[in-house]
Amino acid sequence: MFTSIRDRSSRREIHGRLIKNWAALSSGLDPVLFVSPTEQNTSWIDIAISPNWTVRILHALRHNLPIIRVIVKDVLSVSSTPFVGYANADVLFDRSLLATLRYLSESLDVSKQMVLIVGRRRNIDIKTIDLGSGDNLTKIISQMDNIRPFVDVAEDYFIISRRGLPWDEIPDFVVGRVGYDNWLVAKARDWNITLIDASRTVLALHQCGTDGYTSGFMHTLYCVANRSKGLPIRIMS
Repeated sequence: MFTSIRDRSSRREIHGRLIKNWAALSSGLDPVLFVSPTEQNTSWIDIAISPNWTVRILHALRHNLPIIRVIVKDVLSVSSTPFVGYANADVLFDRSLLATLRYLSESLDVSKQMVLIVGRRRNIDIKTIDLGSGDNLTKIISQMDNIRPFVDVAEDYFIISRRGLPWDEIPDFVVGRVGYDNWLVAKARDWNITLIDASRTVLALHQCGTDGYTSGFMHTLYCVANRSKGLPIRIMS
């Protein structure tokens, strides 16, 4: 699983939790952190290196943001895992992620089959909660009311099999811009790639920052607008 981080003081607490959370899942997850050349000497990078993380330097940037196609191909070139996935640097997981991927690797021929797994997050404010290990997230959310998945046009992480997608045919989308996730799902449908919505089996918690839960509001408007123009999204589970 990989992500990218930009060193901003307003996000350091959130990123610190993510580093701790993903490291706690390292018995079945290989976390990879991408940073730009200008940020490779920041102090918190040392924190990520120590607890089972791999740090790689971004050499393909557009508007100072990583190009998704390039970093996916980079991870595939150095990894031998059945699946490779991406999530934003504010999304936490518990072991339901590993259980879901284990089940799918046993049920599908992922060495030959093109698979795209997507899912929605649940928004949560956990500033005052000690995460401990990834196992604690299930307990945390079970004690909270009305923690529902985000809007149904959102995909907050994507995971691909090793055959994955035809990345050479995918434009230079960058992390953090609206609509690329829906474009990937729509194109996967056109390419007859197996699509799986893991929202009901994978617990993904989105940490609330200073910009609140609605920082992706324009993203949602964009997706809804494109849906109304005839971009149906079919999720098969």
